Amino acid sequence: MSPERIRQTLVKVQTSILFDKKRKIRYGLPSRMSADARKIYEVLKIKKTITPYIIKKL
Repeated sequence: MSPERIRQTLVKVQTSILFDKKRKIRYGLPSRMSADARKIYEVLKIKKTITPYIIKKL
């Protein structure tokens, strides 16, 4: 895989951030990753969660 293709693949990996105003909690909602992105993360031994998670409680 070329460096440009790796860059393009990783640029597409996203996490949306939602803020619950009532509870004052920030949540991270990861997007689905492509097969190539999963391979890159696996090779680099980076763990990527697929479930929503709490970023910060205010």
